[in-house]
Amino acid sequence: MNCIDCNKLLKTKTAQRCYSCAGKSRMRILLENPTIRKTYFKTYSRSKKGELNPNYKTGETLILKFCQKCGEKLSGGCKSGYCRKCHYQFKDHSYGIKISKALKGQKLSDQRKSKISQTLKCKWSNLEYRQRHLSRSMKAHRRSFSCLELQMKELLKQLGMDKFEFVGNGQMNISGFFPDFINKETNQIIEVYGEYWHSRPDYRERDMRRRTVYRQLGYQLLEVWESEFLDLQSLQERLLQFVIP
Repeated sequence: MNCIDCNKLLKTKTAQRCYSCAGKSRMRILLENPTIRKTYFKTYSRSKKGELNPNYKTGETLILKFCQKCGEKLSGGCKSGYCRKCHYQFKDHSYGIKISKALKGQKLSDQRKSKISQTLKCKWSNLEYRQRHLSRSMKAHRRSFSCLELQMKELLKQLGMDKFEFVGNGQMNISGFFPDFINKETNQIIEVYGEYWHSRPDYRERDMRRRTVYRQLGYQLLEVWESEFLDLQSLQERLLQFVIP
């Protein structure tokens, strides 16, 4: 199967576009809507100047710091007083060296490997442990809005569906799955899928498990694909039918 834009041969049979064309289509959707473009670039803007800069003190936008050993300029987030090279050089690694020397040249036996595997599987089978572990990893990732999620947020706002809350950054965990938008009053979930990743076989299997879990727990699910954003009118009608059946 070939890409519908550049006619390039695709590796997966379910994808419609290659990786580069999928990114271009997302950017084209982003640039066509001025409100989403403004929100997107405001969210991902890294150049904070003046009073918006976190290092803003006494009229200076940046306080320079230098390494105490080599004198190299440090970044604003460095708290040790040393650059990375000097910090690693003067740090006490005696504990780690002892462990590495004790394990050097040793190979784990098959019995030991199977015991470690059984222990990890037993921990992962515990629902509380799995949810806690996944929630921590999602919060550490600090994921923010994607281009499609920003557009969906604007659509929901235009249609007056303010009760749908964005929880795709790890705020809500449902049996190991993190929904994008949820209405907690009506137990309705909206998932936004990109065509490139969610058309892969491993992602399709995971999405099937996601549907069964949501259905068993009493949630209503609406899956919105990237290609549907090209026709906003039909997408709005589909959203209205989902919320008001």
